[in-house]
Amino acid sequence: MSLQKIALYLNCARIFALPVTILPWFVIFIYSYINSGNILYGLIALVGLCFAHLGANLLDDYFDYKFLIKQVNFDKEEYLKNSQKTKCRYLINGVMSEKDLFLLACKYFLAAFLVGLFLFFKCGIGVLYFGLIGAFVAVLYSFASRYCLAELMLFIAYGPAIFGGVYYVMCGTYSWNVFWLSLPT
Repeated sequence: MSLQKIALYLNCARIFALPVTILPWFVIFIYSYINSGNILYGLIALVGLCFAHLGANLLDDYFDYKFLIKQVNFDKEEYLKNSQKTKCRYLINGVMSEKDLFLLACKYFLAAFLVGLFLFFKCGIGVLYFGLIGAFVAVLYSFASRYCLAELMLFIAYGPAIFGGVYYVMCGTYSWNVFWLSLPT
């Protein structure tokens, strides 16, 4: 695979948005480290979280595009002039097909799943619970945003889900303190 293709895949997935995942991860990583957490598992969790985030961005674009093109008054040229530089743009201008986008999202999710599977075998059943929460948010986010519930999904994903999941893989337990810590972050 060429570097240009890799750059395209990362740009379409909005890699520049990864600090949204990395910053809350860093907070709970440090907290877990202070509580004798496993550093390696925390770092591995970050890799899985980043893959899940990139996949969720692509899946969101996929569903948004499907919704967008169904609108009667959709004008491709007008949309390209007024849209965000990355949101669905690569679909509308034909750089990537819907099928390619969906398959790329599936590849990112597969990578996240494999990381989660590794952590499941190393850390236990709690990984499954937090993984299911993440999958729920990733799949439903685009639909929730149409009903003004996007912020609720983001709150769940970047608050209790990341905090609880990372703490669980690093420390092997659940903690109400972690939940409370996730709220302001």
